[in-house]
Amino acid sequence: MLIRKKLKFKSSHDLELNIKREEDPDFVMHYDDEKTPKAFVFVLQGWGSSADDKFLNLYLEYFAKKYELVMVSVNYHCIYNRFDLGSHFMLDERDKSILEKECEKIDIKLSKELLNQKIEKAKVYELVQALNYKLSELKKASFLKGDFRLKLHASIVPKRKEYQNFGLMAALDILNAALFVKKLFNARGGGGSPLILAGESYGAYLSMLCAKLAPWLVDGLIENSGGVEILPWHVGLGKELDFTKYPELAPIENETYENLSIYTSTKSLWNLDEKSKFYFSPARKAIRTLLNKEHLKTMAGLARPLYVSYHCKFDPVASFEAKKEFINELLALGFEVDFKSIVSENQVDGKFIKNLNHGMDTPLKMLIEKELFPLLQRLENRKKPNCEKNISYLCDDLLYNFFEEEDQLKLKIKGL
Repeated sequence: MLIRKKLKFKSSHDLELNIKREEDPDFVMHYDDEKTPKAFVFVLQGWGSSADDKFLNLYLEYFAKKYELVMVSVNYHCIYNRFDLGSHFMLDERDKSILEKECEKIDIKLSKELLNQKIEKAKVYELVQALNYKLSELKKASFLKGDFRLKLHASIVPKRKEYQNFGLMAALDILNAALFVKKLFNARGGGGSPLILAGESYGAYLSMLCAKLAPWLVDGLIENSGGVEILPWHVGLGKELDFTKYPELAPIENETYENLSIYTSTKSLWNLDEKSKFYFSPARKAIRTLLNKEHLKTMAGLARPLYVSYHCKFDPVASFEAKKEFINELLALGFEVDFKSIVSENQVDGKFIKNLNHGMDTPLKMLIEKELFPLLQRLENRKKPNCEKNISYLCDDLLYNFFEEEDQLKLKIKGL
């Protein structure tokens, strides 16, 4: 009988920033309880969707039923960072500073009382409505040009009181969910079946980061348009540098706020102050970066998961050239990689490859259906390495150690 379960599980606290999570993550799982699974397939949602998505659950059910798979999707750390998933706006101290400076440019003086208060949820909307009205009055009095828009920045606060850690916490959640699920199936058989990760965009990046952090656990991955570099907006540093140049999302510019350009990014604790405990140091960047030759050598010395990768030459979000370099490094180190580069309009078929933008609008369901079973066939003829479940990466002045213990993936960070 086909079963759907939603379960909570234990995962890592934020050891980089010494922050305890307030709520355990969860996952959705579909499987046939009368069949031994041929594989565990984790579908990793990118930004803008979650494991609770109805359409996602329909095709998780479809694959579980048709192909005797355990299909899983994880509500990992910071997945709820969009408004339709329960997030909300706030202005943090950096946002207030940006607002104050932008207002000063047009001789609007904000009160200290306003700047000292907590501006979150409804108060954000009250503030932008008041600003929009004020700007309309200034335009009517010809103090401002008719097409002027005041630029400001607002932070997106994810549900579960989370924040943008970018990559590391999310990957640890996915890997701990995988160990939790495999343990559930050990008693009834099938716990040793291969683990496959599949995702697009940020989900694709997470699949590759998971392979880096626990290469002995991940047998293969199917990814479309995953980035291999860390950019300022990934970790919320855009507003530290230039909030108009490095926004996470396109600015909000509509008829409701016709006098405003509202730039946004997910709430982040990272900053560029070298004296701060929240400093996003070279070490923090290095552990999240996939295109790191020394780290790839370390990974190859332990285990080499199989890769199926798609990427468009004209991707405006994730660098194609960096991805090619990453793939070439994998191949040089003996990894098996099937890299599908989309470089021409002739490859756009309107169904599978729909355009030459980021992700190419390729349906994830079609991607999995096309690539999963050739990947599983390759794994059948491949002996899983009997290796230590422990890997360490030297990252500037820190050593990140990931290891499996008591059916959990754990992390230790040591200063050098």
